[in-house]
Amino acid sequence: MKRLLLLVPILLAGCGSSFDRLEMSAIVTSDLGGHINDTSMSVPEGLALKATILAFKDDNDRLGLTIRATDPTILDVEPVVTSGAFAFIGRKAGHTDLTFTAGDDVVLIVGADVTAQP
Repeated sequence: MKRLLLLVPILLAGCGSSFDRLEMSAIVTSDLGGHINDTSMSVPEGLALKATILAFKDDNDRLGLTIRATDPTILDVEPVVTSGAFAFIGRKAGHTDLTFTAGDDVVLIVGADVTAQP
């Protein structure tokens, strides 16, 4: 019986994988600028920024990822045709937050600014 009890924590530790990281690549901005990283995001009003953002488990398998803006009237987020790609569309100047959810867990919240065009 002791041997079985010692194996249970080892078996439980091996069950499933948890979120490990986000990878951002293929970032396409406009001539008026914009950026996205794991601490902030900006996009000019009326324009879009595109990025491929993938979530990975600690075993390197991909997790499903959703990204939502707290205020979609300021910044709209839409998945695009390419797997893992998102378009961030500046609707009106202002500030909102982006919530990144991988699997069922919120893994990142980033401040996002839509800047007025010059």
